[in-house]
Amino acid sequence: QLTSLNTTLVGMADIIEINVGGEVFATCLQTIHRESSYLMAMVTASRDGSSTSRPPRDRDGRIFIDRDPTHFRWILNYLRDGYIVTVPSSLQDRLELLQEARFYQLVGLVALIEHQVVNTDPVPKEVPTFFTARPSSKGLFYLPDLKWNSLGLTGIKDTWDTIGIKFEEGKDEVFFFSMSIDRTAGTLGGSEVVCQGKLMLEVKSAKTQILLADPLGQTQVVDVLFWWEPSTTQYPQLYARVSRNDNVFISRGLDFFRTVNE
Repeated sequence: QLTSLNTTLVGMADIIEINVGGEVFATCLQTIHRESSYLMAMVTASRDGSSTSRPPRDRDGRIFIDRDPTHFRWILNYLRDGYIVTVPSSLQDRLELLQEARFYQLVGLVALIEHQVVNTDPVPKEVPTFFTARPSSKGLFYLPDLKWNSLGLTGIKDTWDTIGIKFEEGKDEVFFFSMSIDRTAGTLGGSEVVCQGKLMLEVKSAKTQILLADPLGQTQVVDVLFWWEPSTTQYPQLYARVSRNDNVFISRGLDFFRTVNE
């Protein structure tokens, strides 16, 4: 009987309830840990008695996430199966789910939804090229899923490790920043220039290089390619591909933080 009771208690410990915007969802820890994400980090921190970054809890002791719960079932189903057979039928719901996937930093789900949105919805027939339109200089583009330390750059604080990109009006220069951004609150904690590069323009794209010194003092070259993709919104989407030799670190649409209100 004692063995049976212990087994039951272990099983109960593997089940977790999460309060998302007032709606309670139950799942297994194994499901949450299936893919590295912000959601997994929150759950891990909540169970670490020594953590100083534990998420808030509701009055019943459940983790509380201040998000709209409408699409959270899609998030859990993706984690349970590793994929989702279909995405929401309406464009509005797909875009809302994409926003939630980005908040929880589920890279695989973001890529899946972006593919569905681009390939199933009407898009403008003409997309600007780098000869006809330059990216906005009114703020910072950034790559939420790629950090400076992934490229081998050390000495940057963890909270400032996001890669920011800024284009100059009328110039063929691009600046790369380390930045601290709170995506939930929509605030920029700060930014510092790490390096700059010269844009080499092609018909439909532009490319540049980041030169970084490794711990041995040798220069490492990181290639960055920019291009435009059709979008279901008013404006086209700027994409970037970051690679070194044959190793592609990331290839995805850039997020944007506006810093100039005009």
